[in-house]
Amino acid sequence: MSGLCGGKMFISTLFLVAVTMYSVSGQETKIIICERTTGEINCEEGLINIATAVYGRSDTTTCPNPQVSDTSCASDVVAVIGSKCNGRSQCSITATNDLAGDPCIGTYKYLEVAYTCEGGQATVGPCEGCYTNACKMSCGKNLTAEEILEILRNVEITLDNAANVAEELENVTSMGQNISLEGLNVVAELLEDINEINSTETKVAKSMVGIVNNIAALPDEQLGMAEEENSSPSRVVLALEAQLAVIEVGNGSSRFVETNVAAEVLDVTPEDISQGYTVFMAVTDDGESISDEDFKVERGDLTQEPEATQAQATLFIPSGLADRFSGRRGRLVITTYRVPSMFQDTGIAQFNQDVEENNGPLNSRIISASFNNEKVEDLSEPVRISFTPLNPNGTNAQCVFWDFDDKAWSQRGCNKTSNDTSDRIECECNHLTNFGILLDIYGGEQLSGEADFILEIVSYVGCLISILGLVMTIFTFATNKKLRDRKPNQILLSLCCALLGLYVVFIVMISVDTKRDVTELSPLPCSILAAFLQYFILAAIFWMAVEGYNMHNLLVLVHHYYLPRSMKKASLIAWGCPLLIVGITAGASRQHYAQTDFCFLAFWPVISGLLIPIGVVMIFNFVIYVRVLMRLNKTMKGQHLDKTEKRQRIRRFQNAVCILTLMGLTWSLGYLSIIQPASAVVQGIFTVLNSLQGFFIFMLYCVRQPQVRMAWLSQFKCCLPKYFTTPSAVSSGSGQPSSTLKNSSSDLKDGPFPTRTPAEIRPETGG
Repeated sequence: MSGLCGGKMFISTLFLVAVTMYSVSGQETKIIICERTTGEINCEEGLINIATAVYGRSDTTTCPNPQVSDTSCASDVVAVIGSKCNGRSQCSITATNDLAGDPCIGTYKYLEVAYTCEGGQATVGPCEGCYTNACKMSCGKNLTAEEILEILRNVEITLDNAANVAEELENVTSMGQNISLEGLNVVAELLEDINEINSTETKVAKSMVGIVNNIAALPDEQLGMAEEENSSPSRVVLALEAQLAVIEVGNGSSRFVETNVAAEVLDVTPEDISQGYTVFMAVTDDGESISDEDFKVERGDLTQEPEATQAQATLFIPSGLADRFSGRRGRLVITTYRVPSMFQDTGIAQFNQDVEENNGPLNSRIISASFNNEKVEDLSEPVRISFTPLNPNGTNAQCVFWDFDDKAWSQRGCNKTSNDTSDRIECECNHLTNFGILLDIYGGEQLSGEADFILEIVSYVGCLISILGLVMTIFTFATNKKLRDRKPNQILLSLCCALLGLYVVFIVMISVDTKRDVTELSPLPCSILAAFLQYFILAAIFWMAVEGYNMHNLLVLVHHYYLPRSMKKASLIAWGCPLLIVGITAGASRQHYAQTDFCFLAFWPVISGLLIPIGVVMIFNFVIYVRVLMRLNKTMKGQHLDKTEKRQRIRRFQNAVCILTLMGLTWSLGYLSIIQPASAVVQGIFTVLNSLQGFFIFMLYCVRQPQVRMAWLSQFKCCLPKYFTTPSAVSSGSGQPSSTLKNSSSDLKDGPFPTRTPAEIRPETGG
C-alpha cells in the first residue's frame, strides 16, 4: 500500500495529470486515466487481461480538479474495457461518459483500470470481430499496424460492421509512429468507404473523432510528407466532417471532445440559424488538451461578452446563413483543433524548415463550421472570427482558411479587420470552412507606420521623377531619326518603354493600397494589376539581357557583330518571353497568383515567376561583364586603336557598365528583402535606387551624352535662350568647347554605341 499512497501523493502535486501508472501486488498493474484524456495499456510480453475497471471518483487527490462535488460515485466498466483490450498487446482507452454514462454529474472523474499481462500472442481483436477469411486466418497472431490495416483494407464495409471497423482503426492509429505514409493512405481510404455507406451511428462518428485525434498527435514531418504524397491528412479531415453531418443527433446536439480535436453537431432549423451562433474554444491551462468546459456553441451573437475575449478562438455564424437554406433542416457541424498538424501546407513548411524561431506558420487554434457538409460561399453577411495569437511576438498576421482543393492556407474571401496593435486578431470571411491566422512567413518584423509612410512618399516622388526622365528619353530618341535608327539606341528605347510601363503600373498599385493589411480590391482586378507589374519587370530585365548581349557582340565578338534582323529577334524574345512566363505563372498558381491585401505576386509566384528569371539574367550579364572587362583590358594593352577610338570605347563601356551595375545592385537588394528578414535600411536603399532608376538612365544616356545635347540644341534652338546656343553650352565637360564641337558630329553619327557593318570594322591584329 505504500506504493499506492506514494503514487497518489505524487499525483496530488500536479495540477492536471493525463495518465498515471503504478504497480500493485507484483504482476497486476493499475492505470489512472483522467476524464477526457487517453491512456495506453501495453504488455511487452503476453496479452492484456483486464481485472477491474471503475469510472467515477472515490477521492479528491487523484486527478485533482476544481470541479469536484462528489467522491463516492462510480460505475463498473470492466466489461466495456475488457471487450476492447483483452487478448491484445496494446490498447488505447479514453476516459469519457461514453463508457457508462455519467455516474458523477457535475464532478470531474477518472478511470481506474487494473490489468495483468498473461502468456500468449496478441490478436488483432476478438476473433468475432473479424469480417473476412484473411482476418480469421490472422486471428491469434501478433500483427503490426500495417498488417492490421491491410486486413481491414480487404473488408467489405457495411452498415453492420462500420462501427467495428472504425473502432479498429482508432486502435490502430493509436500506435503512433508505427504507421507509415501508405498506412495513413489506407486509413483515409477506409474512412472514405465508411462515408459512402451513410452510417448514422454515433459510435462511428466518435471513433472517427478518435482517429483524427490520434493522427493529429503524429509528428508534423510525417504528416507533411503524407500530405505531399497522398493528401491523407486533408482527406481524413474531410471524412470526419462528412460523417458528422449525417449522424443521429439526440436532444438536438451531439458532442465529442478529445485531446487534439473537439466537435459538436447541432440539428438546426432556419429559425435557429436566424439568431446566429457563437462558438468559443480554449485549451486547458497546461495547453495539452482542448478544454471541454470552454468549448461551447451558443445561440445568438455573444462576441462582445467577456467569455468571448477569454476564449482562444471565437467564431460567429451570421443569421444571414438562414437565407441560403430557407425551409431546410440540417446539421450545423462545429470542429476545433488544438494543433495545426492535420493541415500541412507543404509550401510554407519547406520555406520555414531552416528558420529556428518559426516552428510553424499557423499562429492560432483552428476553428471550423459547415452546414450539411455543403460548400457555403459568398455570404451576404460575413462570418466573424477572432483569435488570441499563440505567439504574441508574431507579426503580419493573415486571416486564412484551409483550401482543400489546393491543400494550402488561402486568404481568398477573408479580411483582417483588427489593427496591428490589438491583442486579438479579428477576421471576416464570406464562407464557411476551417479558419486560422498565419504568422509572417518571412520571420521578420514589419516596418513601423512612420517608416512605411516615408518609403511610400519616396516611392511616389522617385517614380514620378523617373517617369518624367523616361518620357524625355523616349521622346528624344523617338523623334530624332539619326539617334533612333541605330540598334543600340533602339535597345535603349525598348528598355525605357518597359521601365515606363513598370513605373506607371507601380504608381497605380500603391495608389489603390491605401490601408495596410486590408483588402481593398477584388481578386480579379488585383491579379490583373499584379500580372502587368510582373510583365513589365520581366520585360525590363530581358531588355537588360539584350543590352548585355549587344555589348558582348560589340566589344568581344567584334568580327561577328553584324547579325541580320537581330532587332526583330531581340524584340520577339524580350517582349514575348515575359508574356509566356506571366501566363504560365498565373495558370499554375490560379487563385494563389496575387496577394489580397497588396496587389503583388504571392510568395511562390514571386519565386518562380520573378526571382528565378531575374537571377538567370543577372548571372548572364555578370558573365558578359567579366568577358568584356577582360577583352577591354587585353585591347588596351595593345597598340591597335588610336586614342580617339579608345576614348570612345571606354566611354561607351562605362555607360553600359553603369546601367548594368544599377540593375544588378537594385535587384540584389530585392533578393535580400524577399528571402531574408529585411531591415529598414535595406528597404530604404532598395526603394530609392529602384524608384530613381529611370532618372539615372535619363542622366546617363541623355544629359551626359554630347550627341544627345546636340540633338536637343538642333530641335529646340528656337525655344532656347541665346546662352544655350553658344558652343560652351554643349561642352562635354572637358573645359574645351572647340574640341567638343569638333567631335560632336562623329559622336552623333556613331551614337552611344557604334553601329557598323562587317566591312566597316577595322581588323585587329595581335593582342
